[in-house]
Amino acid sequence: MDILWQDRKRILGMPISFTKYTLTPRLVTQQKGLFTTVHDQVQLFRITDVRVVRTLWQKPFGCGTLILFSSDQSHPQFHIHWIKDPLKIKDMIMDQVALERRRNRVISNDMLLQGAEGLEECPEPDGDVDAAGEGE
Repeated sequence: MDILWQDRKRILGMPISFTKYTLTPRLVTQQKGLFTTVHDQVQLFRITDVRVVRTLWQKPFGCGTLILFSSDQSHPQFHIHWIKDPLKIKDMIMDQVALERRRNRVISNDMLLQGAEGLEECPEPDGDVDAAGEGE
């Protein structure tokens, strides 16, 4: 599978940790650990929003943390800690999310709500209707 982006969690700006992040056209994955390795992933079409957090300690090194909000039950928030160029990576992820949603024909609730604004009210039924919903 094509790797679009890959990085490691950085310590003081240097990629010397045992946490590795990968972005492919369909997934964001995290592999962490030395003796026990844990692999986690989120499918891109499930991502609903991305937040960039840059602390005072991260800014001098050009690093930041991404928080991916998703509809995935096991990872509603997927954290990508201490990566280089977080704003650029956020844009890259959001572009891939849009492509993957189109490919999978996924429509988000935001789109449904925006589309519903133009709908007309349903007309009232003719005749009197009692509390049980039955006519006269």
